[in-house]
Amino acid sequence: MPAANPAPRPAADVEFAVVDLETTGLGERDRVVEIGVVISDARGTILREWESLVQPGCAIPTTAIHGISAADVRDAPRFAEVAAELAELLDQRVLVAHNAPFDLRFLRREFAAVEVEFAPLRCHYLDTCVLGRAAYPSSPSRSLRTLLEMAGINNAAAHTALADARATAELLAACMQRLELAPPTESFAFHHGLSPALRAMAAPRYPRRRRPRQSVTQNTFTSLE
Repeated sequence: MPAANPAPRPAADVEFAVVDLETTGLGERDRVVEIGVVISDARGTILREWESLVQPGCAIPTTAIHGISAADVRDAPRFAEVAAELAELLDQRVLVAHNAPFDLRFLRREFAAVEVEFAPLRCHYLDTCVLGRAAYPSSPSRSLRTLLEMAGINNAAAHTALADARATAELLAACMQRLELAPPTESFAFHHGLSPALRAMAAPRYPRRRRPRQSVTQNTFTSLE
């Protein structure tokens, strides 16, 4: 079981778990059909990649979007069979996703359905949708495709989970560099995927807008509680 209270870690040791999911749809009854995870460090170096198709146990009306058909997942594991390995991958790492509430809502529901406890899903996550808009304020959209274009990042296999996770990891690194948000060299408290030092550095970097908005600190590191 993932540790409930990880000990403080040096900034250089902090790792990000960048997640992307492909699903059968957007609703409460829809399921995950593919998972991609990229583990990267504070410098943006990719340390590990993991992916799996998932048998959703239902029809897949979104094949035209991600290309995954019922035949593709016929022999794929169900979420229950990959849940423990996935939880271990995400444990004690900063969770990152583009439009993170979508991915994390599905993850929380899938983990709950198989009764696998995963404490970090109740805590903080990093959303590159928000961070990307802060780094590229002139971007006409917060979509992953548009922000990747703004950052000069190529994603030749869009709408496949691992490729999107890899592209999101590259976008994260580009945004942190552009906003000068690299974690400091000294140690900082790291609990449940929350980096206070990174949050503090992010706050003054958010571009000013005509209407009052929340800071990057509030928007980017968001609580699931």
